Amino acid sequence: MTGISVLGLITIFVLQVAGSFGFPGGSLTLIAFASSITNITSLIIFTAVVFVAAAFGDILAYELAKFFSERFRTKLRRFSFFRDNEKKARNLLKEHEFSIVFWTRWIFFALCAVVSYVAGFEEINRKKFITAVLMGEFLYAIVHSIIGYFIGEVFNSLIGTLSSLTILVTLLAAVIYLIVYFVKKIRKR
Repeated sequence: MTGISVLGLITIFVLQVAGSFGFPGGSLTLIAFASSITNITSLIIFTAVVFVAAAFGDILAYELAKFFSERFRTKLRRFSFFRDNEKKARNLLKEHEFSIVFWTRWIFFALCAVVSYVAGFEEINRKKFITAVLMGEFLYAIVHSIIGYFIGEVFNSLIGTLSSLTILVTLLAAVIYLIVYFVKKIRKR
């Protein structure tokens, strides 16, 4: 696969799962990795890995929260990302169960982990949660992978242009130097 290695795919898988638990940087890392992809086949494989990892992580966070409930919630309140957003996530889940899970997967991803945890604590409907996660993470994987891919294309194009410009300027400088050198030599005769 051109552009990203198996180790790169494993790394992005682990980082996406970690992002589902509240570790920062998932989207930026995804975009950075995707910017190194150079063909559509690799982009499709990469997007599939991101989708599976993100959905797996979200569902695992939900299930852990549901299983460990209060002990887990108490420990999570030590972290500001959870403590600062728990009440907001709970209120949003009560009003908009499916849609808030869906939208926090790919647009409002700062609340993604918190919503997954609170959904488990509040024991919202598992089918609704998983359906919203699959739909939202599918869009997340596609949109962010494509953004990264096109950023990579722009950078590669820019680097190619700068390389060509550097070669042109170097050749122009060499020609000017040679002209000046030979003109001085001719004048000395």
